[in-house]
Amino acid sequence: MSGEERARDERLDERDQTAQSGEERARDERLDERDQAARSGEERATDERGPEAPVVILLAAVGENGVIGRDGGLPWHLPGDLPHVKATTLGHVVVMGRKTYDSIGKPLSGRMTIVVTRDPAWAAAGVTTCGDIESALRVAAESHAEIYVLGGAEIYRLAMPYAHRLLISEVPQAPDGDTYFPEIDPQGWVESDRDPREGFDVVTYERRH
Repeated sequence: MSGEERARDERLDERDQTAQSGEERARDERLDERDQAARSGEERATDERGPEAPVVILLAAVGENGVIGRDGGLPWHLPGDLPHVKATTLGHVVVMGRKTYDSIGKPLSGRMTIVVTRDPAWAAAGVTTCGDIESALRVAAESHAEIYVLGGAEIYRLAMPYAHRLLISEVPQAPDGDTYFPEIDPQGWVESDRDPREGFDVVTYERRH
């Protein structure tokens, strides 16, 4: 190859490298612009949604016939269920009706306890009271990401439209009772997990979207 050919090839190589560098810079700039636009879009979406909404969970032990209570108490003896409830709700907020609270007799330790009651004069030490389920969930959402609704039957019914998840201890018994859990509509709920325990299964239902 002559000196002129080598010089020409070197000039061509330099032009190719310059062109490639320019294309790479332009491509990188376009990618940066797309990344910034995507981040801005995500930030706008987050701002529009606001803070992450709390998760409302209905927690109950339910018999095969839907029974959850009898004469103000439980219609069965399940040694493993109360430890399960404590481990699940500890550090969170629990919402219950006044009759359910009376059956317990005190606030649950390590948990914010909200009692829903229509009696404006009712009060108990260590308990927050609310006049309806909507205000109870609002108060609970101010400081907790998970809200556990513990009953009774009317509170479950009122809270069901707001629930994201059901955590049900399914008991293979059909005892007599006078309080029932609301029907779990398979069109609205899907079983996502089942954890067999001694004497019951802990079943998680997620709301269908």
